[in-house]
Amino acid sequence: MDLKRVLSFPPYPGDYLHPVVYACTAVMLLCLLISIMTYIVHHSIIRISRKGWHMLLNFLFHTAVTFGVFAGGINQIKYPVICQVVGIILHYSSLSSMLWLLFTARNICKEVSKAPPIPQDRDPPTQARPKATILRFYLVSGGVPLIIVGVTAAVSLDNYGSRDDAPYCWMAWKPSLGGFYGPTAFLVLVMCIYFLITFVQLKRHPERKYELKAMTEEQQRLAVAEIGHCHAVSGEPGEHGEHTGCT
Repeated sequence: MDLKRVLSFPPYPGDYLHPVVYACTAVMLLCLLISIMTYIVHHSIIRISRKGWHMLLNFLFHTAVTFGVFAGGINQIKYPVICQVVGIILHYSSLSSMLWLLFTARNICKEVSKAPPIPQDRDPPTQARPKATILRFYLVSGGVPLIIVGVTAAVSLDNYGSRDDAPYCWMAWKPSLGGFYGPTAFLVLVMCIYFLITFVQLKRHPERKYELKAMTEEQQRLAVAEIGHCHAVSGEPGEHGEHTGCT
């Protein structure tokens, strides 16, 4: 009976959540932090596009904020101001995480749908256009949730769990339909379409399953020189011969 009482969930709402929630959140935050630091420290050697790098890091960051704020403040109903802040942050970070996940799905779909680039002798295009594209993603992922949260809060701050009968620091049911569940359902639908297109493209072109960085001019010259050396060693141009290392 004592063991059953220890493992049972405490009456909700309470001052603290179940210990399993805190333990799992701590493990999740540690994993997210390790992933973020790995992609930041080793960004030069990880084979991922620049846009994909930004999308992944922002998705991991906003996911970590959502988990941390949920575990630390979802049950702070005794403090109305803190409860409102928790509800607003959860609303914003959840929508932003979904948008970054949608952008990631879109980026993967575009990568596997386009034909592989043909190496050319001319200089690669300038970085002005990719920077503008990434900035557009930041504006959308930050602006759209901010507008939705701003409209919901402007209607009434009591929508964010500061009411007397609120069981937790989240949105009220009716405002959440148009402020969270509706936009989330739309984003999930579009995301599923992108993933379905990606699945079909990978079935048709299995060789496109890796998202690689575009080679710089120096890397292209080294690759051409290596291929020429392999052909010279094999004795017949265009064939690999017995030198499997030249594949």
